[in-house]
Amino acid sequence: MKIKLSAAVLLVALAVMLCGFASAAEANGAYTDVVIITTTDMHGKCWNKNLLTDASDNNNMLHVSAAVSEAREEYGAENVILIDNGDLYQGTPVSEAQLQKRMTGQSQEPAAMSVCLAEIGYDALVLGNHEFNFAWETMKEEYTWLEQNGVHVLAANVYYDGSDGIHAAGENAFTPYIVKTVNVNGSAHKLGILGIENCDITRWDLPDKYPGLVFAHPENASYSMAYEAKTYIERMRGEGCEFIIVSYHGGPGSADMQLAFGVNSTNQGKRIVAENDEIDLLVLGHDHVSTYSNTYLYDSAGQGVLTVNGGGQQLTKSVFRFFETETGALDWELIESKNHQIGSFRTDENLKIKMEPYAALAEEIVSQPVGTAAGAWDKSKQFYTRQTNSMDLISAAVMEEAALGLKRKFGASGAEALASAGLDHIDVDMMIGSISSASYVIYPGSLSVKDMYRLYKYENNVLVIPMYGRDIREIMEENAEKRLIARVLDGKAYIYSYGDRFTNLIFGGLNFTYDLSAPTGQRVRIGGFSNGRAFEEDKLYLVAVNNYVLGNTNCGLRVFGEEDAIWSQTEDEAGGNIHDMLISYIRRHTEQDGAVTPEAFTWHWEAVYAASDMEPDYSNVD
Repeated sequence: MKIKLSAAVLLVALAVMLCGFASAAEANGAYTDVVIITTTDMHGKCWNKNLLTDASDNNNMLHVSAAVSEAREEYGAENVILIDNGDLYQGTPVSEAQLQKRMTGQSQEPAAMSVCLAEIGYDALVLGNHEFNFAWETMKEEYTWLEQNGVHVLAANVYYDGSDGIHAAGENAFTPYIVKTVNVNGSAHKLGILGIENCDITRWDLPDKYPGLVFAHPENASYSMAYEAKTYIERMRGEGCEFIIVSYHGGPGSADMQLAFGVNSTNQGKRIVAENDEIDLLVLGHDHVSTYSNTYLYDSAGQGVLTVNGGGQQLTKSVFRFFETETGALDWELIESKNHQIGSFRTDENLKIKMEPYAALAEEIVSQPVGTAAGAWDKSKQFYTRQTNSMDLISAAVMEEAALGLKRKFGASGAEALASAGLDHIDVDMMIGSISSASYVIYPGSLSVKDMYRLYKYENNVLVIPMYGRDIREIMEENAEKRLIARVLDGKAYIYSYGDRFTNLIFGGLNFTYDLSAPTGQRVRIGGFSNGRAFEEDKLYLVAVNNYVLGNTNCGLRVFGEEDAIWSQTEDEAGGNIHDMLISYIRRHTEQDGAVTPEAFTWHWEAVYAASDMEPDYSNVD
């Protein structure tokens, strides 16, 4: 038995409590208070300073550690359950510097965030999508280290696909759930923690980051996380779990629409609850939203299920009072559930000492000089609606470095590539990518590694794909239709970007115009490439793309995949990412030319509204 209240009785129950009536636990006379603390989307924050901006950063694991210590002192260590709901490792130089050394074989030390989880004493890490940004073999080693140090790694819906010849299709790749024991009235009772990963990983990262893995059971063709939850909840109840926590790396979404992968599969929290009736606490994440935390979603029996989400800036703290019924079964009631600002707690000085070497390494790396920027940089942040020097720098670096990689792989003539792909050239014609910095721009002066991380946030890597001109046009037309809009007000045309900024594409190396007054499908006018090559619909060109947009269902590159690449930074360069490309490009041109300048970016693009003689007005865009 458990006290789970429907919407109709929640207010009545609250009124009774406020009027001073004794709770069921108090009437029973013996109870145990258990505290469940959760974090989510911490994104590498394990230090008290943002090394990219030099500003203090109080939203970090040093404060989480102190908060957990306080809870253990108050409730007893055995009565505190601690869960991280994913997106842990990616996000800061301090969290990634050591991890990068692990991936290149330069270190065997665990990553900073792994050390944080172990030192704080987390019960479980539920994998998030950004856990698959890094090399698979390295992350497997991290997860093994965590397990050896008492932190369980959970992902119930991640399975082997049977291709490795060792594991059967549908075999769990990670532990689905763990069982904790709480002592109530002298008796041991079981609490279960089920971890569910986001199922949309294949839309955001390439298969080399999850070789031989799938993110739903082979029998779960619809990618329903409610189906996955039900499967394991039945097992957990069968093992005697009387209280079940589901920690899911996704947001609430909707339970009403028909489920379709890539359309509404990213956030399934409401669906998980609505199609089950045995969940007692739901932990959400991924969406970086905490406004709905400590509210209720309603299950298939109409009962309210407490739902929490720290949103990446807070931790959640829920206190449950457990007691026994007359028959000895576990019963419970919620005492309180709140979100707390992580920075409001003190700093754990012992953990800080353990993080100091990681911070020192990261500071050394990001402070290294890269080169010099000179000339008249436009400093514009209107990345989506007009051509900007900062985005051109990314395009130029990616194209040039990828072209050099092609020549290293195939030789200067590119004979193999020509024979296999029907190409008559080996240089890269253009870049198609996305923006990962919302505001940083390049200024003239000295540039360091720090600037590269500020300009390009994520650990994306690059592949080169042969594409016909007609493919390029189709991708660009979709971007014009779904990511740009023009509004005419008082005789002026205002051009805006909208929708998902992560798949709002940037095109470099190509001369073109978006005309937003033209009919859908006819809004892109394409000239030639900056390398002097003419644009033809039926000719093959070499296009550098980043792994995030490749195959992503939210943009025109959904039809392409890793298998279409003739060169991969991961496969052919033994790793690396766009940061490495930027660093190499700027260093080379600083050495050769004295500085990198905007004059090197010789292509041109613009967005216009050409239905009249009006000049577009960009003053209020972005």
